Amino acid sequence: EDQIAIVEQRLSISPAPMKTLHYKMERAHDFAWFADRKFIVEKGECILPSGKRVETCVMYTPENASKWSNGTGLKAIHDGLYYYSLWVGEYPYDVCTAVDGTISAGGGMEYPTITIIGNAGSKEALRMVIIHEVGHNWFYGILGSNERDHAWMDEGLNSFYETRTMLATD
Repeated sequence: EDQIAIVEQRLSISPAPMKTLHYKMERAHDFAWFADRKFIVEKGECILPSGKRVETCVMYTPENASKWSNGTGLKAIHDGLYYYSLWVGEYPYDVCTAVDGTISAGGGMEYPTITIIGNAGSKEALRMVIIHEVGHNWFYGILGSNERDHAWMDEGLNSFYETRTMLATD
């Protein structure tokens, strides 16, 4: 059963000239944040195999809306969170976000609870990169593997579970 739901979708430029947001996170060894008044924001929710609820969010530019919109990005986050939680261990955070960073990123870069995604040539390529980058929450983030010293632990295991997730959700 598909448990993804788009809770909120904002498709307009933020009217506020300035705003203040406060964030707090525990058990994180790294962080990042991204902002752009033009971001289109979709929010959803993923119910993990345990029943735990995780807020999901995608933020993308109008130029890339054809790839990210209508739940495409949210479904990729959902699939990654659900299946990695099932096979590797439960996702410990309450939120997971993917950000369109085509101007500033390569393929993708991960931080606990948030990942920036580079330009993807298609919806399917975008889906694969989001699942992969969300997967880094386990190997780079939760388990704390050192990608430079032990690439097989971070990239190798993550690529295995990315492929397994893609096959499970085709």
